[in-house]
Amino acid sequence: MARTTINTITWIHLIGRVPLFLCSIAYLAIAAYIAARWGPEDSNKVYRTIFAAASLAIIVDVLALALLFRKPSYIPTLIFLDIAACILAGISIPAIALSDYSYANDPNPHLHGWEKIDLVLFNLNIAIICERVLSMFLCGLSARGRSDLDERRLQS
Repeated sequence: MARTTINTITWIHLIGRVPLFLCSIAYLAIAAYIAARWGPEDSNKVYRTIFAAASLAIIVDVLALALLFRKPSYIPTLIFLDIAACILAGISIPAIALSDYSYANDPNPHLHGWEKIDLVLFNLNIAIICERVLSMFLCGLSARGRSDLDERRLQS
């Protein structure tokens, strides 16, 4: 019974973690594309924290997937890294909102829908914060399930 519960918790965590990992990769790819194609004159000013948040989210997801079946004591570290990614994404929101976009390599003076690139990144930052909160929830669910199983083992 205890082994089945651990496997169920682990598989729920795995099934929830894979979409988060893919979302983090997409977030980094879209931010890099926007920075390269339609970024401001000095894209490092605005995109530095965006790239850091996306990279940290990818690192957390890779660590979670790599250590999920091997070592359950990693969960507090992952929660700490998720909080750091949320803070970085939160710092990016005012940086994007207050940035001066000049569309340096503008391929077309009439961008037809790309006028609000900063809104795309703003929404992606909100998405990564929500994604990291879900990641913390998955870590908490996994930790709680494992602690409940440890208590049952001690009682029996």
